[in-house]
Amino acid sequence: MKILVLVKQVPSLDSVRFLPQINRIEREGVDSLTNPLDGQALEIALGLAGAGDEVVVATMGPPQARAVLEDAIARGAARGVHLVDPMFAGADTLATARAFARLVDRERPDLVLGGRTSIDGATAQVIPQLAELAGLALATEADSVELHDGEVEITRRALGSVSRVRAPLPAAVSIAAPPTVPPAAHAAGGGTVEQLDVDVLGGDPAGYGIRGSATYVQAVDVVDPVRAGETVRDTGEGLRRVEALATTASAGATTTVPALPDTATAPLRAARRAGSGDGDGDGDGDGSGAEHGAEIWVVVERSEDAVARVSLEALAAARPVAERVGAAVVALCFGACDGALASRLAGAGADTVLSLHAPDLAPGDPSSLAAALSVAVELRPPLAVLGQWTVAQRDWLARAAARRGLGMTGDVVGLDAALRPGSADVLDLVWLKPAWSGAALARVVARTVPSFGTLRPGAQAGLDRPDRDAPTVRLDLGPLDVDAGRSSRVVDAGAAGAAGAAGAAGAADLQPDGARVLVLVGRGLGTADSDTARSLARRLGAAFARVPGAAHADGATTVSAATHALSPHLAVVFGSVEPADLVPVRLAKTIVSVGEAIPGVPVDLALLVAPAAIRLALDGAPER
Repeated sequence: MKILVLVKQVPSLDSVRFLPQINRIEREGVDSLTNPLDGQALEIALGLAGAGDEVVVATMGPPQARAVLEDAIARGAARGVHLVDPMFAGADTLATARAFARLVDRERPDLVLGGRTSIDGATAQVIPQLAELAGLALATEADSVELHDGEVEITRRALGSVSRVRAPLPAAVSIAAPPTVPPAAHAAGGGTVEQLDVDVLGGDPAGYGIRGSATYVQAVDVVDPVRAGETVRDTGEGLRRVEALATTASAGATTTVPALPDTATAPLRAARRAGSGDGDGDGDGDGSGAEHGAEIWVVVERSEDAVARVSLEALAAARPVAERVGAAVVALCFGACDGALASRLAGAGADTVLSLHAPDLAPGDPSSLAAALSVAVELRPPLAVLGQWTVAQRDWLARAAARRGLGMTGDVVGLDAALRPGSADVLDLVWLKPAWSGAALARVVARTVPSFGTLRPGAQAGLDRPDRDAPTVRLDLGPLDVDAGRSSRVVDAGAAGAAGAAGAAGAADLQPDGARVLVLVGRGLGTADSDTARSLARRLGAAFARVPGAAHADGATTVSAATHALSPHLAVVFGSVEPADLVPVRLAKTIVSVGEAIPGVPVDLALLVAPAAIRLALDGAPER
């Protein structure tokens, strides 16, 4: 068996420098490391490999990226492959996946592993797009990996539940498990590093690097939130302040869209209503979409008749931009979507509900959803498709984008529109993308129409306009192009554990992904103090999590820069933390520290009282 592990060299978070002239990160002379989740993918590969198996590690990057391959070989990989050529520079996820797909064709591995995300980009798109382009089965968000009779089986932990997914080999798997510290001991591989340039790799050179990228960064703004730095020493006053902040946070939004001049709306309608008839993004398509006007689609994630909150947030995010560019907001459903469900979507901001139907549509199968969306955007081209950065959607949306060669930006916090540089009358849709766990905000523009994006849960507030109505339109897709032989399947849906989704009487902890209020436990707390933090989380209706290395917070999700990018509106931090521990919540509107100040980290409010005092206050407080 051959296992190919994809790794990326990333600058360390504390040494990032931006080059505003070219909207890229400075890499020369900057401390670098192997992307943590890619390192964990290598650990899993080495654990799977038996006698006679080969673990090959590959990267794409400048000459200095060779270091991550040499490190992987020292850790046990048999050999390395370095895609190195100036023609590879500036690649987005699609161009990167295209290059790795050529490598897969060359190496013919049985299994491809890679981290779900990198700490610099955090899109979760490369592995799904690679699987689509290389014709591999796909299983994403793996916590652990096993091999059984020609199949790969993963364990997936998401939102407090555990499930098992199987896919036939050859397959690609993305790893979401926290990195192993320290890594397991393996004998050094002793192999060499092979360098491949564009000519040797093959394929169309125009598909790589900047030329092959379907998106580009228009601008990068460094994010340096200003914190109030207020100190409170009275327990009662402090708790009242925290509760007031939590109440505000539960309904607030962290991202706003700048206003556009009224005169700027018509050009986008005129230039881009037709969608992507020719796929080059210049707005001169064949007019196939003109009959229904300009549309921004919002993918609806639902369970039975309940709509996921993040889908409602996405409708709200699309609403102001759609109004400014003269587009309709369309709620996109797979299968029937009418009655009370359609009314709920209308009240959340939808002008129309588009219901997709196909004789072989399987709403629970990511391959089927990717195929359905791919057909839909061809039949009725929208301006953009706004999905959500959830476990399910970041899998199949990336596949659909790769299938059509469309630009996609993952983990965005909003959608904007701006005049195209050098033009006085043409607007571009702009995806607002946090980079480096919120250290910067990139303005990403796609070269294609439509373009795709996935919204980070919790980044927006929803709308509630019960007086609105939206008609339901049926779109029949015909038979779908789905290869059942390479589809993944859930073999055990699993169940919530002790820290699963909130149950009766708030007995279980809410999960941090998408939470608007988060209580985060640091190091140095005893059991009683950790229990106090958990009690406060439940009183505030907050998610409960801990930093790496924090003890006595059983069942709490561990969040780190390697595994999470969060946008809570309020983060309440207990105990001792380092600046790096707060990287995942850098974009929080308000940060409160409890018990002690955080050296080197500005906060909005420091509640300098012992957790024991808070516990006594909570014990005597009336129910909220």
